[in-house]
Amino acid sequence: MFNKMHWRHWLVFGRIDGLALLFWVAVLALVWLSAQMQAHRPIRKIEFRIVNTTEEKMLRKSDIARYIQQVHPHIKGIPRKGQLKLSALEEAIEQHPYVANAEVYIGQNDVLKVDIWQRIPQLYCKAEDGTSFYLDAEGVIMRSYGSKGFRALVASGYLPRVTAENGTKINHPFYQKLLILAQTIMCDEVLAPLIDQIYVDSNGEVFLVPKVGANKIFFGSLTDIRSKVRKLRKFYDKGVSKMGWNRYQIIRLEYDSIIIAKRAEKVEKTRG
Repeated sequence: MFNKMHWRHWLVFGRIDGLALLFWVAVLALVWLSAQMQAHRPIRKIEFRIVNTTEEKMLRKSDIARYIQQVHPHIKGIPRKGQLKLSALEEAIEQHPYVANAEVYIGQNDVLKVDIWQRIPQLYCKAEDGTSFYLDAEGVIMRSYGSKGFRALVASGYLPRVTAENGTKINHPFYQKLLILAQTIMCDEVLAPLIDQIYVDSNGEVFLVPKVGANKIFFGSLTDIRSKVRKLRKFYDKGVSKMGWNRYQIIRLEYDSIIIAKRAEKVEKTRG
């Protein structure tokens, strides 16, 4: 009696297990079929988004659209799987000199999503021979295209010749120090709106040119950069903010712990 009941229970549970197995096989088959159908559906639309937007955009959505068309001329309408390699498309977009990072993925309704992080110019370098380019925070060269310029601190004068390619990181020590100087000035909430330009003379000595006034700030060599900028800020807080730049013909920062400010009638010395 016990053996017959045991056999019947085993038969019932066996049937249940078999039905469950068939159910999950059917579910997996439907999932696989759905994935295959989605993979072969064509891209209907491309949407672009510049994530780190600023007042002035180095990139426009139309720029990226044209760039993608060069890489994939017939990207609309191609299957999602096989011909379209998302990682390869990301790498291609990141070759653009104004792009810091790109993420490409497929959203709902077969829409190709392209998220862009643009490079932000920190310094605009304009040499005596007419060559010019921007540097971003990482020192990547961004040669300007078209006629539009972008706001950044300007470095001009007798700048060293640069042969590095567009979109590559600059490795010249002089430009690396210039970039540190520009970033240090731009990070100071008082000096950033006051300093208009960095000028390099034929001896490699550096001058800072204020936006107002006819005076010059002699920075000297690109050594002790942050210390000299701190001295200039203290000098501004103590006197220039009250009497203005026009009182001084030249301000010299090259000496340790002291600032020499020359007026038309006399020379003032201030401890930094």
